Amino acid sequence: MTTVDKPSVADAGVDPELTGIRALGYSNKLPTASDWFYFDGRLRVPAGVRIKELAYSAAPGEPATDRAAESHLADGLSSAYEVIEIAMLDDYTDLITFSLRTDLRLGQRPWKDGETKGKMTVSLTLTDGRNREAVVDVEVLSTMLTDKTARSQRPWVQLPAAIADGKRTGNACFGYVTPDGKIPAGKFTIDLVNIREREKMTSNHADHVYYQLVHQDGSPSRFTPQPVRQAVGGHRYCNPTEKDPGQPWAMPTLDLHASGDTPGYYRLLVWPQATDDPGGPTSALSWDHTKQEDAFQIGSVYYRYHAQGSGTSHDGHKENDKTKTDDQKKDGVADEHELAIFQVTDAIPRVQTDGKESLPQFLCIAMTSADEQPVNIDNLVVEVHAPTGLVFTGEAGYAYFDRLENWRFVAPTGVIGELEDGNRTLILKGPLHLFTSDKDRPFLGYGLHVVADKKATPGTYDDGHATFGKHHKRVMLTGTVIAP
Repeated sequence: MTTVDKPSVADAGVDPELTGIRALGYSNKLPTASDWFYFDGRLRVPAGVRIKELAYSAAPGEPATDRAAESHLADGLSSAYEVIEIAMLDDYTDLITFSLRTDLRLGQRPWKDGETKGKMTVSLTLTDGRNREAVVDVEVLSTMLTDKTARSQRPWVQLPAAIADGKRTGNACFGYVTPDGKIPAGKFTIDLVNIREREKMTSNHADHVYYQLVHQDGSPSRFTPQPVRQAVGGHRYCNPTEKDPGQPWAMPTLDLHASGDTPGYYRLLVWPQATDDPGGPTSALSWDHTKQEDAFQIGSVYYRYHAQGSGTSHDGHKENDKTKTDDQKKDGVADEHELAIFQVTDAIPRVQTDGKESLPQFLCIAMTSADEQPVNIDNLVVEVHAPTGLVFTGEAGYAYFDRLENWRFVAPTGVIGELEDGNRTLILKGPLHLFTSDKDRPFLGYGLHVVADKKATPGTYDDGHATFGKHHKRVMLTGTVIAP
């Protein structure tokens, strides 16, 4: 049975990062002629737990059944998600930030003329078997010119197409991650569309917008304390043509640090405007720039920051500790402080009390360099204490690999350890190297064979732990004992 974590009305005071997914920002208004949906989310999980699958609603009001593959969002047009950053916190939890891109194909659905409000669901299956969900409100805007009096035929903004060799390869940037607060010119483009353009009706001319960069909670940035009016040439159809090119506006270089803005997540909001004929009064179909709920979110900025109280940056890279103790200085190399270590939770061992598992079970521990710098420890002592009900056999191995998800496909090298405390403790000694040569891949993994203790009681136990040298914090371990 799958367990779903999501906030309820009774849990209104619960942090959504702990119980579901925090919606940092998303495409809140969806024109049927340009139905790309973007979602930026964040969640906190036990250390080592990762996203296994992502599903989303194909249209507002529908269950999250369509799936998106993990991919680099700068590539292609398919539905995909990308893990942007992972922060490893001192309370043995990880903070995962991800971004989703989907093509909902709204134009293929029989939307009634008018603004239709609905809810989109984003659902995650995690490697520990649990589910997380976020449900967000959206508006679907009909863009068919079927009724000259219809209020739904309002101007809108969209992400312009990215073109290479005459072919559409994707959409222009929605989100941008910056380590220093600077956003290069042209990273964000405002493309204004007005289906009434040049028609003999009201609201037939679109030539400007208002835009503003706000924090995740809606408070204004110092860069744009008020919405800014900007000239943008509108066009009539979703895809510009030679006869209907429009004049999209590429934003110049932004510097949030220089403007005094602090690190964090920012939403780029835009209010499309139209007039009744060129130079005429503002149309009643324009979007009110004094109301934030009228804005389209067409982009986001992720100004990297340090996760509170963790000593770890929001991308999971630990700050360099320049102060070394005397025993660390003797090595003259990076020490245990530079390691990020966690249990591989999609391989939590499940041992049977009769010892007849279909496959051998291993406690799997992965590590990497927290700041992607060489780690070269001459003699690291690793002391592993098995969770309740599990004991070690003494069989163990290690392997290097390029990506964490590839750990299953790398042949391990055997290593000999010392068993203590009735085989409940395993001690490994030897050198450890990461990023020091072509052989030392970004990740190093240990696989430690475990079986059930003779007196084991079925259940899941999370009281195991491991220490790596003298200076790294304890890593907690989980295992499960099952009846045959």
